[in-house]
Amino acid sequence: MLQSTIRVQLRDGLVIEGNTFDDVVRNLWTDSWDNSSTVEDFMAAVQQRVILQTGREISFSDCESFLRELQRLCLVTAIDWIPIH
Repeated sequence: MLQSTIRVQLRDGLVIEGNTFDDVVRNLWTDSWDNSSTVEDFMAAVQQRVILQTGREISFSDCESFLRELQRLCLVTAIDWIPIH
């Protein structure tokens, strides 16, 4: 089975990688200054910041839909799968 890494690029050029969407969001949280106690709290905090900064809402049910919503608003500029050989 071919494995891959998910690579997400943010609007500021920062690249975050992980084996799953959960890993990517966890790594994004770890690299942030956010002091949330869980990944879910982190995503909710980002959701509130997005509303304050853009006036637009994001709706998500999991880590993948969270990242896709950020991509829809151009806060994430790319989501790529990189094969691991």
